[in-house]
Amino acid sequence: MIQATLSRRTAPQFDLNRIDLNKLAQQALQPWADAYDSWRTGLDGWNSGVADLVRPSKSAKSSCGCPVCAPDSCSCRCCVSDADLVIEARVLERRVVPVIIENRWRRERDIEVELSSWTKVSDTVQVRAEIAGDTAFKLAPCGQAEVVLMITIATEKATTAPAQNTPGKTLSGKTIGKEAQGKASATENAAPADTVIRRGIAEGLQLPDVDRCLVSYADLRIKGCDLRSVRIAVAILPRDCDAYVVDCDRGCC
Repeated sequence: MIQATLSRRTAPQFDLNRIDLNKLAQQALQPWADAYDSWRTGLDGWNSGVADLVRPSKSAKSSCGCPVCAPDSCSCRCCVSDADLVIEARVLERRVVPVIIENRWRRERDIEVELSSWTKVSDTVQVRAEIAGDTAFKLAPCGQAEVVLMITIATEKATTAPAQNTPGKTLSGKTIGKEAQGKASATENAAPADTVIRRGIAEGLQLPDVDRCLVSYADLRIKGCDLRSVRIAVAILPRDCDAYVVDCDRGCC
């Protein structure tokens, strides 16, 4: 039996005092820091572009140094919570909202739809809606059906009667005397809403509006489907929100 003894090489000695651990950590994290800076720069540019596209701020300046006139953008911010469907509208608008109900089963379903009342948002503005068409129908196997909602942003008429011997105001806002007040009120109540609006515009009166975003909620119940009610939110915006702005003077002020 032959035995051989092999020499073992000693491990090299490293002086940890000569190694900069902070520099090593910085070099390892530098690619991640560069990626984060690039993402942050792109996000800031995107936010700035969207803000400029949606609405200019009050502090914005035109190319010639003139301040840009703009309403307060805070009035256009809506606080909507727990809604499946959000609809933006303005006062006196009527929106047609289609809802598609799908049946993924291979058997027929008996469907019945029902729309709840809307939450109150103001003493002068209210949301009214109705379902156009049948509210009860059969949904074919692997088929679909359309339910159309007709949503109107209406204004409520004032019911407070003026004091005796005191001039009052009609719905259009025109001041009249006591004797002509009853006749004018009866005429306006009988006239269609669009007729009253056109007459008010012709008389130089302002259309009704809201000073901030108001949100009203309602539930669309679909009986026959294995799901909860569909929460619908209507965000009523002031007319100047996201309005198309036309600058009639391209020169400097």
